[in-house]
Amino acid sequence: MVRRKRSAQSNRIFLKISSLLLGAFFWYVWSGIYPLTRNVSVPLSFYNIPDGAVVTSPEELTVQLRGTRQAFLALDAETLAMYIDAHRFAEGPNNVTVGADSLFLPESVRLVDYTPSNIVALMGHEEQQESTKQSNVQA
Repeated sequence: MVRRKRSAQSNRIFLKISSLLLGAFFWYVWSGIYPLTRNVSVPLSFYNIPDGAVVTSPEELTVQLRGTRQAFLALDAETLAMYIDAHRFAEGPNNVTVGADSLFLPESVRLVDYTPSNIVALMGHEEQQESTKQSNVQA
């Protein structure tokens, strides 16, 4: 009688441990392929700015990215930046169009949305920027 009781208890413990391990395995496998959505703040970075020109714009964008857990683990969010070519900018306000190609994302991560949705970059010359700053300080 005592042997049967111990045998039944050891079978239950084995069943519980097996169930726990099997559940953890399926959770790990399933969570790795399930798509996640994350919001990340990325700075705006302009290149091909003409000599003597200054571009003023919002400091950063909040982008919404979608990918798997493994893709986000491999992605270094600290090195992300939105790279914008300024060689076609005219003096004054310029509407900026951004996309996934400006963010240099891996293929496993895609850009879903970004805010602010209307980005305006103001291009001027260094002298104009300095005189604007001085007049704002005096006022």
